[in-house]
Amino acid sequence: GRAGGSRITLGMKESDVRMAVLLMEIVPSEYAFVLHSRNPVAEKPAAGEMMGEVVVGLGETLVDNYPGAPLRFAAKAATETNAASRVKVLALPSKLEAIHAAQDNEAPRPLICRSDSSGEDLEGFSGAGLYDSFTTAGAVARSMVEYSTEPLLWEEDFRSDMCDKLAKVATAVEAAMGGPQDIEGAIVDDILYLLQTRPQQL
Repeated sequence: GRAGGSRITLGMKESDVRMAVLLMEIVPSEYAFVLHSRNPVAEKPAAGEMMGEVVVGLGETLVDNYPGAPLRFAAKAATETNAASRVKVLALPSKLEAIHAAQDNEAPRPLICRSDSSGEDLEGFSGAGLYDSFTTAGAVARSMVEYSTEPLLWEEDFRSDMCDKLAKVATAVEAAMGGPQDIEGAIVDDILYLLQTRPQQL
């Protein structure tokens, strides 16, 4: 797979890899997002120019490359003369499937098991997604996205407000971490949860 191929390319032995497994409660995402604090498709990625992607449900349909497109947008940071981030929608969402955390009050809280490895962030490789994540049994449910009533597709004010908030988060996280970041997170009841951030490979 990609994990083994990236190590072979860089001459990293299997015995040199150190691995830990993170056990995390699943945030029951209504929407999940990935933010690049510098637009990775720009010819010269500049500070304050970001790109984001959003899907319905958990982020696995986004980071695991499920069929269809996420909501994709680019934005420039707010200025003193322009309070709102300048948002441009690049693609409307068309992911066919959504994954949601199972809602069962009688069952233990669902967990996701994620790898954290010294072979994850390798020079020249994006890192995220090189190693698979797994959920506990019965932790998630899959369904088709009902786009006929999905506000992410049909409600421009809802979509613009979400993109504006996410653009500001990307700017704030980059400032806090001291450099460009790849950020993963979730939205539940209009509350943003930051799940992880890592240095962005430009």
